Amino acid sequence: MKAILLFLIVTSVALAESYRILSIFPFNGKSHNVMFNALVRGLSERGHQVDDITHFPLKNPPKNYKTIVNLNGTLKSVVNSFDINLVKSLSADVVSFMAMDYGNNLCELMKLQEIQNIIRQPPTDPPYDLVITEDSDIFSKYQWLQFHHHDIIGNFDHPAFVPNALLQDFNKTKFWDRLKNLFTHHWNSYKFKMLTEKIQTDYMRKYLSPDMPNIRDVERTVALTLVNSDPVIFGAKPVVPSLIEVGGLHIINGGSKLTPEMQKWLDESVDGIVYFTFGSLVLIETFPEETLIAMYKSLSKLAPMRVLMKIVDKSKLPSGLPPNVLTFPWIPQQANVQAFITHGGLMSSQEALYFGVPTIGIPLFGDQVRIVATFVAKNIAVKLDVDDITTATLDEALNKILNDPQYRDKPMSAMDTAIFWIEYVIRNGPDALKSPALNVSWWQLSLVDLNAFIFLSVILDLTLTFYLSRLIFRSCLIRLSKKIKTQ
Repeated sequence: MKAILLFLIVTSVALAESYRILSIFPFNGKSHNVMFNALVRGLSERGHQVDDITHFPLKNPPKNYKTIVNLNGTLKSVVNSFDINLVKSLSADVVSFMAMDYGNNLCELMKLQEIQNIIRQPPTDPPYDLVITEDSDIFSKYQWLQFHHHDIIGNFDHPAFVPNALLQDFNKTKFWDRLKNLFTHHWNSYKFKMLTEKIQTDYMRKYLSPDMPNIRDVERTVALTLVNSDPVIFGAKPVVPSLIEVGGLHIINGGSKLTPEMQKWLDESVDGIVYFTFGSLVLIETFPEETLIAMYKSLSKLAPMRVLMKIVDKSKLPSGLPPNVLTFPWIPQQANVQAFITHGGLMSSQEALYFGVPTIGIPLFGDQVRIVATFVAKNIAVKLDVDDITTATLDEALNKILNDPQYRDKPMSAMDTAIFWIEYVIRNGPDALKSPALNVSWWQLSLVDLNAFIFLSVILDLTLTFYLSRLIFRSCLIRLSKKIKTQ
């Protein structure tokens, strides 16, 4: 709900306008740290002293930014490490994967001597005014495990009208959709807490202090939560004042600085560019050869339009890469493109939304499914199934987003925000931005029908079990009685 979650914990109150801030980002995912780096750079440029513990130190940092612990190399790299088989396996149980592999395991970083030195002897001249950290028990993008961080700040997502991020389809007027949403919400919450509570509490007591309280109690001390989300993507819903949505914090107006080779190629692309990437984790070159060949055939038809494609190891691609396709192992933000082929990652989707670029969404796991579904519903994307990428399906999708004007509903500059949203409501109707709770009856909002169904189902099961057991017991008694009489 994967937006990336930040926690800010106030440790003292300073009267000066410039504060000393400790930032701790334990997860070594490159795309996540794009947002974190933007935040700490912004704080430093505003005059605050930032001490950073990170896997990705700032390049050309402001003078009052300092990397005090460089975590690079302390964990197995996850950048460009997901092949297509791993991607497909993640969708089976993403909660366990995120809670343990990229949650519990990160706690071991606390044993590093450099971090222990800071824990035992924090600076006092001046002391830290604030600690900013990723929600390292889930490090989640806003909606993936939203049941957790919403609970700890008292901003409970109502399952009657707020869909769980792991659900692709949700219709608040349908009984079975709401029942499924209710079950998914509570089951994932229970599962996550069971997987993390004891082990993370033990880690704190081992590396911080034997007197540390339960991890769930520590989480409730959070003063402010910054969430990388946007109501256009995740829908309207009520939030408490301590939850601030800062979707697109990482976006650089006009795009990022490019290498001379890439800049020259882009400048020469006078007929337009299609941008194709599956983010910092997934390797496109690990897709089946027939899928890659189908991509080649479709992308070659776009010439003289060019395609900029993120490929880490070009040698793993089959031969025949079209001449209008240029590959790079890492491609920064792009603003001046005509179409975007993406896995539906939150950061890249926010960039597409910001720059008004229509997309072809090929969701792979987690919140990507819901993000792409939302973009499709708003006519700013076309969805392709990862197992149904053929020349024909990709041709059709590219034709739609490049030639159909409905996929180019593009926001203007910040100065025109008011006019844009006025026109947005006119185009999309008076209910486009309203809270879904307005259209849910009191008994649905209170989950009366769902709870009654669950209660009656339990009573029915218990009643059937009772009468079935009684019938079996009586049958056994009758047989035993007959046997005694015959003797």
